[in-house]
Amino acid sequence: MIKAMRARVPQYRDRLSHIRAWALCMFIALAAGAAVPCLAAALPVAPGVTVEEIRDEAGPWELRVVRIARNAEQVEMVTALGRGTLSGVESLSRIIQRESTDDARVVAAVNADFFRMAHRPFPGGVSGVCVRNGELIATPRGRAGFYLTADGSPRIEIAQTSGEVSIGEKTVEFGGLNMPDQGADGTVQLFTEVGGWELVGGCLVVALENGPLRSEGSWRGEVREVIPPKTERAAETGEVLIASRDLRVHEALLRARPGEPVEITLQTEPFSEPIMQAIGGNPVLVRDGEIVAADQVRHPRTAIGFNVDEVIIVTVDGRQPGWSVGMNLKELAELMHRLGCTDAVNLDGGGSTTAWARDRIINRPSDGGARSIANSLMVVSRAPLGPPALLQVLPNAAALVPGAEIPLRIEVTDRWHNLLEVAPDTIDAEIVAQEGEAPLEVGLVDGRLSASGGPGRATVRLFCRETPEAAGRIEIEVVAEPTKLELHPADLRLLPGATGEVSVRGYAEDATEINAPAEAIRWRVEGEGIEHLGEGVFRARDEGVHVGITATLGGAEAEGTVRSAQETIIEDFGNEPTVRFRGIPASVSAELEMHAEQIHGREINFCRMTYDLGEETRTRAAYMVLNRNLGEALSLSLRARARDRTAWVRLMVTDATGASHMLTAASTLSPDAGWRRLEVRLPRDIPGPVVLQSVYVVSTAGAEASGALDVGEIRAMVVE
Repeated sequence: MIKAMRARVPQYRDRLSHIRAWALCMFIALAAGAAVPCLAAALPVAPGVTVEEIRDEAGPWELRVVRIARNAEQVEMVTALGRGTLSGVESLSRIIQRESTDDARVVAAVNADFFRMAHRPFPGGVSGVCVRNGELIATPRGRAGFYLTADGSPRIEIAQTSGEVSIGEKTVEFGGLNMPDQGADGTVQLFTEVGGWELVGGCLVVALENGPLRSEGSWRGEVREVIPPKTERAAETGEVLIASRDLRVHEALLRARPGEPVEITLQTEPFSEPIMQAIGGNPVLVRDGEIVAADQVRHPRTAIGFNVDEVIIVTVDGRQPGWSVGMNLKELAELMHRLGCTDAVNLDGGGSTTAWARDRIINRPSDGGARSIANSLMVVSRAPLGPPALLQVLPNAAALVPGAEIPLRIEVTDRWHNLLEVAPDTIDAEIVAQEGEAPLEVGLVDGRLSASGGPGRATVRLFCRETPEAAGRIEIEVVAEPTKLELHPADLRLLPGATGEVSVRGYAEDATEINAPAEAIRWRVEGEGIEHLGEGVFRARDEGVHVGITATLGGAEAEGTVRSAQETIIEDFGNEPTVRFRGIPASVSAELEMHAEQIHGREINFCRMTYDLGEETRTRAAYMVLNRNLGEALSLSLRARARDRTAWVRLMVTDATGASHMLTAASTLSPDAGWRRLEVRLPRDIPGPVVLQSVYVVSTAGAEASGALDVGEIRAMVVE
C-alpha cells in the first residue's frame, strides 16, 4: 500500500531542541561528505533526557542517540542483569519490564558488555566490569569500562581490582569476582549469589558479616562449610564461595575448617572513591578529546561517552544494506567525537546492539529481533506522574488522496515527559486552518487519521478530550491522485512457497509522497508461478520463475518484477576443491583434510577442519576459506558435523559492494547430533552477487575450544 511520508521531525515545544537536532544532523552529514542531509528527531523522554533518531545517507547509517544531562536531578543511570544474575541472559525489553517500577521508570536503555553466549561454559558471564548500585558483581580484569562514581561523575577507565583473602592464618592473593576464567597461579576466585553459577570442583562457603562486596573495602566472615569436589553448590544470600584454579591453592582451601575467620580486602585502581554503577566495554574510542580507536570491520555498534554537560549513548544499526551498514571502530570514534564526547568507549555490538525508549525498541537489531543479552545500562526517571500536559504526533506532515488513512503514533505525557496511558477514543482531531477551494473533513479512529474533500491543505489539531491543553498538530495535504508511482522493492525475490510484499509509493508533481487506500491500487501479474494474494502481497508457487507486475492508481502506474529462487549446488567437495585455512589471531592453528563416507547409501565428500583455538583470554576463530560465488542468493545451506566438542558455527559472506556479513549457522552444534543440514537466510536486500568467503568456528573469551568440524555439500537458493 502507499505508505506515509517518512517524516521524523515531530512537533517541538522547545524550539531550541529542534534547532540543535537539525544543526547536529547537518554537521554530521557535511563532515561525512553526505550529499543529502540526514533527518533528526529529538524527543524528550524525561527531565534532561532526549532521544534522537538520525539518518546519515553517507553510510547509510541509522543512529539512535540518548543524551542525559549530568545535572538532571530526577534521572539516574543503573546497570541491570539478564534475569537478575550473571548466569542468565534476557532480551532488553524483558529486563526493562522486570526492572521498571512506578517510582523508578525506565525511559531509555541499551545493551551493555560483551558476554558468553548461552551454550558456552558459564553462560551470561560478562567480559569486563559490572557494578550495580554499589555492589561489585564482576571485576574489571584490566579491560575498559564506563563508571559512575558516588558523586555521579562519569569516567572511562581501564581499571584493575586487586586485594587479599585471609583464611585463618593463610593469606592468598585475590584473582577475580564471578569471573571463572580469571586469576593467575596462586590466586583465589570469589563467587556470590548474583553470579548464579553452581561450582562442582569443591569450594569454601563463607558467611559475610557486612556484604555485599564493593569496589573497595574490607569484609569479615567465617567459613560456614567446606564443599568437597564433585558436589554442586551455588552461593546463597550473604555468602561468598572461594575457589582456585591453582591446584595447590585449591587443595589447601579444602583443608580449612568450619568456623575459621575470613577477611577479604579489595581496592580498584585508579579509583579513590566508591563506584556505584559500571559496565564493561572495549576498546576506548575517545580519550581527553582525542580519537584513539583503530580501523576495523563494520558491524552494528553500541557506545557510550560523555563531556562536561552530558552522557551520550549511541547505537548504530548494521548488516542491513539500504538501511544501515554499521561502522568500524574508527568511524564510531569519529561519530562520538562529533557528537561532543571528550571520552567514549565501545560496548558490545553485532546482534546485541539494541536501543529502547518510550516502551519500545527504536532501532533494528541485525538478527531481525532483539537478542538475549547479559546486562544493560538503563536510564531511570524518578519524576512523579502528573496529568496529561503534552501530546506528540508522528509524522507531523503527510499527503493523501481522499479516503486514505494515515497511521499516527500519538504519545501523551505529563509535564515531566512521563508516558501516560490514554484510551485512543479520548483523542479527537479538528481542522484549525485550511487552504483550497473545496472544504476538507478529517476523522480519527484508533490512531488512524482520514481525510475527505479537497483538494487542499489543512492544519489538524489533535487533543485529549478531557485535557484539551495537551495537544499536537499535523499538516496534511489532500490531492486528487498521484502523478507518479514507485514499487518498493521493484524486484521482489522470494524463496519457493514464501510470500512477500511490494509497497507502492505515490508522489505529487512536487515530489511529495502521498498516502492512498490499499484497496484503490489495481494489480496485474504477467506470467505463471507467482500468485497475487491481494494488496501487494505475492506468493511463489514454483521454483525459478520470473513474472512482471504492474500497479495502477488513477492515471499513474509502475512496473516491477517478482522472481523465485531455485536450488543450486555450490560445492560438493569432490575433485580436489580449493580450500585453505585462516586463523584469528595468528596463534589459532588448524589442519584441513578431504574425506568421504557413506550416508544413507550415498557417498558424500566433505572437508574436515581440525582446530585448536589456543588461549582462552579473547575471542578467536578458525576459518575454512572457500570464496565460492553464490550469485543472487537468498539463502544457503551446508551439511555439517561437530566432532569432539560443541561448536559455534558461523559464515562470512560479502556482497557486491564488498561489505562483509557474519551469519550464525548454528549456535550449538553438538557432536551427539551427527550430520545436520544447517540453513541460513541471507540479509534482506543484500546486493548480489554474493560470495561465501568462509565457514568458521568461533569461541569467546573464557571458553576452551579445540575439536573438528566437518563441512560437506553447500547449496544455495539462487534467483536467476
